[in-house]
Amino acid sequence: MTLFDDIIKQQINLKHKYKSEPTPETECICIIIKDNKILQIIHGKASIPWSSRERLYVSLINNVLEKYKVNDCNININLCDRPKVGYFNFCREKNNYSQFLLPNHRFSNSDIQLDENNITFKNFNEEKSYILSKHRVNKKNKIYTSCIPHRSKLAYLNYAINNKDICDGWAYTDSVHGKVHMSDNLYKVLKNNNMAGETKHPWIEHLNYKYVLYNDGNTLSDRMRLLLCTNSVILKDKKSNYEEFYSYLLKNNVNFIEYTDITELRSIYNTLESNPVLYDKIISNNNEFIHKYLDYDEILLYTYNIITSIACK
Repeated sequence: MTLFDDIIKQQINLKHKYKSEPTPETECICIIIKDNKILQIIHGKASIPWSSRERLYVSLINNVLEKYKVNDCNININLCDRPKVGYFNFCREKNNYSQFLLPNHRFSNSDIQLDENNITFKNFNEEKSYILSKHRVNKKNKIYTSCIPHRSKLAYLNYAINNKDICDGWAYTDSVHGKVHMSDNLYKVLKNNNMAGETKHPWIEHLNYKYVLYNDGNTLSDRMRLLLCTNSVILKDKKSNYEEFYSYLLKNNVNFIEYTDITELRSIYNTLESNPVLYDKIISNNNEFIHKYLDYDEILLYTYNIITSIACK
């Protein structure tokens, strides 16, 4: 028995959907394993924009090969945000078991800049330990997110402007996505309230707040693993249509508080403010979760098991 047996079994049932030939589609790569080493990487068209993701996936696979014996196989990985049937992805549409799941690329050699120290981490164990070491005791009684203003983020940004007594945040507009989804008026209002601009706020700012927001990006946002380390309560949009390999183990009112409409945030906020036992219990649950389920050795074991179960004959 392993920690992720259930989700592995679900995917094995649709193993016949896996595209095992070394001919990757657009925005995909094929990592060819021979004699327990990476023999070759074949690129589909337009995979160059995802070179960082490729590098981190290669690091993950190499770490698995150092720890386990993997039979010869072709590991076909989709590098883009939208999950593909028959490929390994960092996320899938909920319950679509033929969109096979690898841990997201940032569990190995994360390229997220947490703070001004710009420290790099060779695996998630190092990264979560660093975040936990920066724990704040006196947190602000507000909800916070720092994000690229994808379309999925706009509801909160609009809400935050009109509920500044309980909300804060930062919309970073100097990415490739820019402010394409944001109206000029919203950008102007956010900027005038010091809530938007072309500089990144350090991710570590999340630790200053009692409540942190999770909602999707283009598809699933891979920030959940980081938010679980904040010693803050996560408020999660229930409408997310995506999941990653460990999502099914996280529960509403256990690891986070779900909302279906942004207007529910004030009621949730008031409930948590008046119920410190629930607040503390969620934080305790998440500390247990990240040490048990998101231990890097367990992540490597899951990766080994899913690769050998799906990609190897």
